[in-house]
Amino acid sequence: MKQGNKRKILIIAIVVVILIAVAIGVVLALTKTDFMKSNKDLFFKYASQMFDNENGFGDNRLEQYNEKQKNTVYENYGKITANISSENIDEKTLKKINDLNISFVGNIDNASNSAEELIKINYSDNVNFAFNVKKVDDSYGIKLNKVAKQYLVVEKDGISDLLSMLGIKISTNNINLDALNFENIAFNEEEISKIKELYLNNIKNIIDDGNFSKVSTSKAEGYMVELSNSQLKDILVNILETLKTDDVMKNKINKLTGQSIDEDTISSAIDSVNGQEVEEGKTTITVYQNEGKLNKIEIQINDQVKVEFSKESGDDNLEYNVKITTNINNENAEVDLKITYEGLQALEDVKQNAAITLSFGNEESSKYEYNISNEIKFIDSVEITSFGSKDSITLNKLLDNSGVTAVDISKDALDVARENNKINNTDVNFIESDVFSNINDKYDVIISNPPYISYDEDIMDVVYNNEPHMALYADDNGLYFYDKILRECRKYLNDRFLIAFEIGYKQGNDILNIINKYFDNVNISLEKDYSGRDRFIFIWNH
Repeated sequence: MKQGNKRKILIIAIVVVILIAVAIGVVLALTKTDFMKSNKDLFFKYASQMFDNENGFGDNRLEQYNEKQKNTVYENYGKITANISSENIDEKTLKKINDLNISFVGNIDNASNSAEELIKINYSDNVNFAFNVKKVDDSYGIKLNKVAKQYLVVEKDGISDLLSMLGIKISTNNINLDALNFENIAFNEEEISKIKELYLNNIKNIIDDGNFSKVSTSKAEGYMVELSNSQLKDILVNILETLKTDDVMKNKINKLTGQSIDEDTISSAIDSVNGQEVEEGKTTITVYQNEGKLNKIEIQINDQVKVEFSKESGDDNLEYNVKITTNINNENAEVDLKITYEGLQALEDVKQNAAITLSFGNEESSKYEYNISNEIKFIDSVEITSFGSKDSITLNKLLDNSGVTAVDISKDALDVARENNKINNTDVNFIESDVFSNINDKYDVIISNPPYISYDEDIMDVVYNNEPHMALYADDNGLYFYDKILRECRKYLNDRFLIAFEIGYKQGNDILNIINKYFDNVNISLEKDYSGRDRFIFIWNH
């Protein structure tokens, strides 16, 4: 063979090899990218990223942050504020609401199951109400700083009894108090795998390709599925049928709700769904991606409700946004929740912020803005002491034998109170008595809102015309009953006691003088209401 022919054959062979390599590369590229995939495949590709830490709404940094919180000691500083505008609330009241804020500072040690927090309710520079809350193991305590030196402590298993005593009808037997932590809310790899394998694949198989389409915006590319209400019903039944045999997801639901979900419960839910008539309408679900990563999900229901979930992230920050918009019977409403994190890269000083906005009316006639900020600084150690006998009173020990006695001179008032006692399932002892005239026992706490208006004082017509006058007026410029109660109460009090009065805003100094006349070596606190006026007096001895 001639040399020239050999060279030609070699060149041809090289070209063929190159072409084959290029072809293989093209095939691999097409199969690994979105180029050759249908709208249906792409919809489910990005929908399945919802809980993915790398490409979806999950985030590895956030997971690390929560893990560090769980195992490390940290300080926190935060504030809750409101900014409200409404045509239905007068300007004076709006100012009072918008001036109010709640601040908190504390130490938290999750590894040791302990925490302490100072919370202040601030109305102005001169008006605030502060209290401490503390948790040590399964004990929860609260201390009103200007009222008491001791914590009122309740054990976890006594919370139901305490709520019942307060007239709150909640059974904590059906509440998992530890459910709403990150571990229970977040989805682990096994749960995510189950969702993709059982639920997404099942749903994918029962929706026709023609239901899917591609949409584009200036910022992202999306894939949409359109479903009738009848199709949604079929999908819901399919999900419930799948759940019957899915122990992983049933366990997830059990953790979050504290309720045991069995096959009978699910079968009842299926029967209920199947028994409902389906109205005409449609729902569209759109998933948006940017650079191969899911960043937004949008759900539109019957042109009446729109729900949007989105995520934005940078090197050091993370933002989640949930927006719900409704237009029902030409009435507009909007809820916007934005949660942000800063400092996720170093994980030393992390700033969290949650802002929620509620708008009502076609022209935002009412707008409610609430903001919760919280800064967390990780530290080496903190000492959160246990509740001691000297600095705490354990309510669990008191609940079984505690008693509440309500006293009034008015039989009619007592009859109303007895009826309320029945309605609220509380256990209050009622005595018809002129102050202490029919009282024989001793008490730890006496609380009174006696008549305190002077006979020559002008009051609003709505009060004068509707309230019994014996509940309003008192002799001695409204001071008669304060003097009588303070003069006689010592023999009805235990050694450690608390007395609390509501007072007229002009009576503070006069009542302080009465207290000093009958009591020595007691703690006294004169507190203001939200308008900055004297309103409460506390007297205690420990």
